[in-house]
Amino acid sequence: MLLGIPLLFSSGCNAPSWPKNYLIGKLAFLPEKTSSYPAIAEANIEDYWLTTEDGVRIHSFYLKNTDADRVILFFHGNAGNAYSRLGHANILRDMGFNVLLVDYRGYGKSAGKPTEQGLYLDAQASYHAAIKDKGFAENKIYLYARSIGSTAAIELCRQYQVASTVLVAPLSSGRAMARQMGFGWFDWLVASVFDNLEKAKDITSPVLIIHGGQDRIVPLAQGRALYDAINHSSKKIVVADNSGHNDIQHSDEIDFWPLIQEFYNR
Repeated sequence: MLLGIPLLFSSGCNAPSWPKNYLIGKLAFLPEKTSSYPAIAEANIEDYWLTTEDGVRIHSFYLKNTDADRVILFFHGNAGNAYSRLGHANILRDMGFNVLLVDYRGYGKSAGKPTEQGLYLDAQASYHAAIKDKGFAENKIYLYARSIGSTAAIELCRQYQVASTVLVAPLSSGRAMARQMGFGWFDWLVASVFDNLEKAKDITSPVLIIHGGQDRIVPLAQGRALYDAINHSSKKIVVADNSGHNDIQHSDEIDFWPLIQEFYNR
């Protein structure tokens, strides 16, 4: 990579794309692809397919709650796929919601390759499906996002009306993540990538941020910076001082799931 950059400049390239794409891939996406998942016995969990604006076929799970008139759009973190998040999706459903758990392009059974813009298109497809296909009103749509999923949720809730948004261990920007991962010399390549800080001022819904004080992947400073950037009058940040990035839901310092349920039900 170091050898390639001078060659790109010497050949007159103003915006080198392959180092940028390499960094984005390194920072953002660790997909686990599969052609099939183990059989799911529960009748109220169904395979649900979306087609994005650019024609990519996206797989998701729809967890139906026949007693609920609300839906949560669930945007997971950067590793694995949606199947490994079904346990958390079930918890959210039991709070009194239907849940649409989205696998991004290039993840699970979804077609395509993961990209920043693709992630946003996948999120938009889930929002439009919730309204047009599932029949939910805008004020009955809630967002739950973890880590890289926060970028999809923020892109949605700054453009569309949703009831409320929960962000767990959200990142502030691609530039901050580049520095965190030791790519600080090249952070200019990703200056506008996943720029949650810039978008935060346009968020249209109440927001709850939950972050671990010992998070070594997306440090708490990023969650705090994002909180400070949000202009919406209804915002809250909760910190589990001794929790990391992936274990915060098990914290004995906060009541993670009841906290989320209370926020959604405000």
